[in-house]
Amino acid sequence: MTADQQERHVFRLATPISSVSTFCRSVVNHVFPSAFWGGVAIGKLNRTRILMAIDHFVRLRRYESMTLQDVLQNIKISAITWLNHPTHQDGQKMSSTDHEKRRELLAEVVYYLFDSFLIPLISSTFHVTESSAHRNQLFYFRHDVWKYLSEPALSEMRTTMFEELKPNALRSLLTRRTLGTSRVRLLPKDSGLRPIINLRRRVMALVNGKMALGKSINSAMTPVFHVLNFEKSRQPGKLGSSIFSANEIYPRLQTFRSHLKDQGVLGKPLYFAKADVRSCFDTIPQGALLQVIKKLLVADEYAIGRYAEAKIINRRHFEQAGVDPKVVWKFHGKALPAGQDMTLSQLLQELEVDDKPGSVYVDSVVRQFEGRKKIVNLLEEHVQRNLVQIGKKYYRQKIGIPQGSIVSTLLCSLFYGELEQKMLGFTKEGETTLLRLIDDFLLITTNKNLAVQFVEVLHRGIAEFGVSIKKTKSRVNFDMDIDGEPMTKLPAVTDFPWCGNAINTVSLDISKDKERRITSSEFSSITVLYSILTGALQIQSRPSPWSTRSSRVRRSTARY
Repeated sequence: MTADQQERHVFRLATPISSVSTFCRSVVNHVFPSAFWGGVAIGKLNRTRILMAIDHFVRLRRYESMTLQDVLQNIKISAITWLNHPTHQDGQKMSSTDHEKRRELLAEVVYYLFDSFLIPLISSTFHVTESSAHRNQLFYFRHDVWKYLSEPALSEMRTTMFEELKPNALRSLLTRRTLGTSRVRLLPKDSGLRPIINLRRRVMALVNGKMALGKSINSAMTPVFHVLNFEKSRQPGKLGSSIFSANEIYPRLQTFRSHLKDQGVLGKPLYFAKADVRSCFDTIPQGALLQVIKKLLVADEYAIGRYAEAKIINRRHFEQAGVDPKVVWKFHGKALPAGQDMTLSQLLQELEVDDKPGSVYVDSVVRQFEGRKKIVNLLEEHVQRNLVQIGKKYYRQKIGIPQGSIVSTLLCSLFYGELEQKMLGFTKEGETTLLRLIDDFLLITTNKNLAVQFVEVLHRGIAEFGVSIKKTKSRVNFDMDIDGEPMTKLPAVTDFPWCGNAINTVSLDISKDKERRITSSEFSSITVLYSILTGALQIQSRPSPWSTRSSRVRRSTARY
């Protein structure tokens, strides 16, 4: 199988969930004898219910959970002979305390079955991961298959994106390093594997002469994130045509539509062109990026204030169950130049929080002060000296910025904003609008020549910004050739797909991309809440992203 064929068959190499379930149930059947679950008739029924729970557990998607109560609900405890007291006689009724004690003992066994037997069984046999194409669906790859898929990708990364550090250089970097090291994992996608760097993992560090659990890299970069957010809001022109979510598409299109209506050209087919940068996070030149950010930071010192938001969720469900409602806390931060303070009420007025009824905001009062020099030093260390561990060796990322970083989206948007100012200034001429969601460009114009120029400039590549375009993902709704090959053309009047949405090329009406919704399984997109009130033991099928475990078990303080 060639490399291209391998990329197209990544998901076909995953073990079907039905086969994983059959394997797990077969092993449990072999290890736990039938008599363990009770007498002949009732024991067979109990065993069937346990096996059904195992099948359900294996099929859970990300963020879905099952409780111990769900597993034990239909188990006939009276039929399990090893739970009986030595003085118990057949047909003798159990007291409520005796029943609860037997239920407690059975719960411990079932806990062991899932936590200490089933989960290690899965993790020792399969590499379990989500994917970028199937959202919440989990895939099970046998370890030998995953090794076959991942080794070529890791070898390419070692030669193109990373450089190995010698022991002396590594020790020198670690002694003066503020941020810790990170690990790489590979995420399956439609065409191969995507490297994701774990920057949320906390590592052991030397604190006051003792080893202690230190901050994650993302936690250490939080002040930088707040400062960049402040400068982004104060200098919106630096972002160019950036948007940060699909919710921002409609206001931009509405404004452009009103402009076209005023000019009397609304109702005629418009020229659409979209382009996607190839591996944008992995190709950004680090030095050029830092120069852009240094020009953005103009204050000598920043004051970072923090506040918390508390909100009650599912109040009605908890009230009906007769228990206290659940409160969810979110913690936010806001940066300002030192000397400029803002009260919590002023901040909430600026953030327009009126659309969040039922929330309570608490000011932490304390302000954290960070100088411009420290912010720049943190960014330089994060971008130019990002240390990654692959196996037992350490590498420095020599090109691009780490995916998974709390600041990566902002850095990319600001950098491409600079690109637009230098290379795409012509897109501001005439009746034209440019939208960009991180690295996905979309140009809408009444001038075909501008659309052609836009496509040609991007497809030539821009070495200064590390930009090359994926031609297979580019789309236009007019006739055009690049290097003698025709571009993928859509009808002049159509719903033009972009970032999961479809924009009508005449009216600019926006809707969901039906073709993308059809090709993306609804099964993979949803998360089902099987129980509002979790039991004392909750088995959660959210895989640890940095290991091969398929699930984890956590206890909660809630009662049955």
